[in-house]
Amino acid sequence: MTKECKQAWSYQWNNSDEGKAFWKTFRAYSFAVRPDGSFRVEDVEPGTYQWDVTLNSESRTNGAPIVRQPIARLEYEFTVPEIPDGQTDEPLDLGELKLTPVEPQQ
Repeated sequence: MTKECKQAWSYQWNNSDEGKAFWKTFRAYSFAVRPDGSFRVEDVEPGTYQWDVTLNSESRTNGAPIVRQPIARLEYEFTVPEIPDGQTDEPLDLGELKLTPVEPQQ
């Protein structure tokens, strides 16, 4: 698809009933992963989440643009329950999450 075709498709989808419903429920949260692999995300609203994580390597040769190559991936679904009084300091333990290696692209 050309850039113009992608923009037209995106505009059309975002303004469709399906696109509007998606963006009404879409949530994004930023967080950092600690050296031990743990992380904490604050103030996550109750609901069911589909998590799609891709770990990329980055390389650059002789000043060329950065090339990002997927090296591992995780797809995970989890539910954040309703919390009495709306807030708690107790973490939701998702257990051990493992990335799956991705075959290198040629």
